Amino acid sequence: MEKYGNLTPQQEYNPRDEDGRMKLMSSVSKGSRALIFFILMWRDVYLFDVADQFIKGSFRKGLVRCILTSVFIGNLAGVVISVTSPAGHSTKNRLKAILNLDKVVETGLLLWNFGRVTLFPSKYVPREIFIAGIMHSIIFIIQCQAFTRVTWDERVAPLQQQQQQNQNYQQQTSDEYQQQQQQQRQTLGDVESSNVDYGRNRPGINSATEDPYYN
Repeated sequence: MEKYGNLTPQQEYNPRDEDGRMKLMSSVSKGSRALIFFILMWRDVYLFDVADQFIKGSFRKGLVRCILTSVFIGNLAGVVISVTSPAGHSTKNRLKAILNLDKVVETGLLLWNFGRVTLFPSKYVPREIFIAGIMHSIIFIIQCQAFTRVTWDERVAPLQQQQQQNQNYQQQTSDEYQQQQQQQRQTLGDVESSNVDYGRNRPGINSATEDPYYN
């Protein structure tokens, strides 16, 4: 926990971990968001059908219908917003609010199934039905929680852009350093060659050695 609790914002939103491997569910795109809301829509249709068949009483049935219809409309709006609306902080908050509403519904369904298994067992319905409902609710809660906690693409893009800029700056700095080193070596070579030429052309050195009467 300490390892992941002391991460910087850049490390937290980086799609790769410290070993260079891609993180699981590190970010979601528009298509991924639209897909999860579409799946949740069909989940609401299934729950609406189950509630219409098994819930007795007009008041309870009407209340459940109203809740599921509201959640269905919210998920439908989530699909439309995910596809059409530009990425932004307000859009992200709306979509995450819809996912939180789905989590509330699944949590209530989880508690109801758990109560039917432990506290109020049915004589006519096998317990496996309620256990399967518990497992389904847990899966959808985990999925909704995962989509509300991961990095969305409007925050990944600036990070990738910043990383690209840092790489370009490092490459430019390296090229400039190599160019300066090359210029320094060239200047040093010119100075050494000029000193050699100057020593050869000094009067009294080469002329004395070339004089036939020198020896």
